[in-house]
Amino acid sequence: MATKMLLLLALFGLACAELPYERSCDRVQPRDTPTRCSNYKNTVFIYDQLKMLQKRTDGLEAAPKIAFSTSLSNSGFIYGGPSSVNLKLVFKRVISNIGNGYNPDTGIFTASVKGLYYFTFTTVGCKSYDIRAMLMKNGAHQVSTNDHRSTDSTDSSSNAAALPLDAGDKVHVQLSANSRVFDNRNGYTTFSGFLLFSM
Repeated sequence: MATKMLLLLALFGLACAELPYERSCDRVQPRDTPTRCSNYKNTVFIYDQLKMLQKRTDGLEAAPKIAFSTSLSNSGFIYGGPSSVNLKLVFKRVISNIGNGYNPDTGIFTASVKGLYYFTFTTVGCKSYDIRAMLMKNGAHQVSTNDHRSTDSTDSSSNAAALPLDAGDKVHVQLSANSRVFDNRNGYTTFSGFLLFSM
C-alpha cells in the first residue's frame, strides 16, 4: 500500500509540474494567467492518469506471493541413498514457505497459479559415492546435478531452471540410483523456488 501511494503522489507531482495550461476557453487573458477552464482541464487530466495508475498498482498488489526455501535435514545428520532405484528427496527443514506451496511431508512443491517459476537445488555428498540428482516436473526430468566420487572428503553440485507451470503442476528433487547426499543443520543439501510472474 505504501508503494502504491508513493507512485500515485509521484504521478500527481509530475503532472502538476510539467503539464502546460490550456487557454482555449479564454483567449483574452494574458498568456501567463491561468483560467478556470485551464485548471479544470488539468485536474481532469491528472484524475484520469491517477485512475490508470491505480488499475496498474491494483494488479501488482493482487499478484500472488509464492516462495520457499528448504534443506534436507531438520535435526542432526542425515544421508539420502544410496538406493538401487531413484529416490525422491524429502526436504524436512523448512526455512520459508510463503504461499504454502511446498509440502515437507512429501518433498513436493505444487503450483497454486499458472506462471513462470524459478527453482534451484544443491546436493552435497561424501567421497565414497556419486552425487546425482534431478529436478522433476510432473515426473519428467528437467535438469540435473552430477559429481563423481573422488578423493575429496566432500563434493557439491548445483543447478537451477525457470519452469513454466500450470496450477496443480508438481516439482520435486529426485536422487538418482546408487547416489548419496549428505546434510545436517548447516543446510548443505537444499531445494528452493519462487514465482517469477503469473501468466
